[in-house]
Amino acid sequence: MQQQVHLPTLSKVNKILIITMVVSFILHSVSINVFKFPLAQVLGLSLSGIKSGFIFQLITYPLANVGLMEVLFTGLLFWFLGSELENLWGQRKYIIYLVMTALVTGVFYLLVSAVMGGQISSYPFHGMAAFSSAMCVSYAVIYPDRMFQFFFLIPVKAKYFCMILAAMALYQGVFTPGGAQAWGQLAAMAFGFGFTYFSFEQI
Repeated sequence: MQQQVHLPTLSKVNKILIITMVVSFILHSVSINVFKFPLAQVLGLSLSGIKSGFIFQLITYPLANVGLMEVLFTGLLFWFLGSELENLWGQRKYIIYLVMTALVTGVFYLLVSAVMGGQISSYPFHGMAAFSSAMCVSYAVIYPDRMFQFFFLIPVKAKYFCMILAAMALYQGVFTPGGAQAWGQLAAMAFGFGFTYFSFEQI
C-alpha cells in the first residue's frame, strides 16, 4: 500500500512564526534596497557584535531573514513539522523547545566563530533555519517512517531526509568558506535530537 504524505493543520504558534518571518523578510528587503542598510548586520548574531555589547543578538537573530527560498522552505517546515510537534507536545512545551533551540544554537555558533576566527567572527548568523533544522530531527525521532518529498519530487522517509540534511550541513561546515553557519545548523539538529529523545512528558 502506498504511504500518504501527512498534512497537518497549521497551528497557532507556527502561524505566528510564519507571519513574523515573512514580515522580517520584507523589512530586511526594504531596509537593504531602499535605505541601503543591511538589517541582518544588526539583528544577526556575530561574535564581534557580542563583544561590542550587542547581547540582544542572541534573541534577535531569528528575526533577520534575508533569503526568499529560505523563508519559503522554513515556512513549509513550520507548517508540516512544527504544527505536528506543537499539537503533540502542547503550546507551552513547544515554545520552550523553540527558545532553547535559539539559545543553544546561538551559543554554539559563537563558540565555533571564536575557534575559527578571522572574518567569521563578524559574519552574522541569522534566520529561523535553526528552528527548522531542529524540527526535522525531532520529527524524524518521533515519526521515522513518515514520508517527505525531497525537493518536492522524491519520496523519502523522515529519518533518511534528516540524515541527508545533516550530511549537507556537515559538508558545508567542513568544506565551505563561512562554514560556521552550517555548524550552527548541526548544533540545532543535535539539540533537536537530544530534546526529543530524552524528552519528559510534562514541563
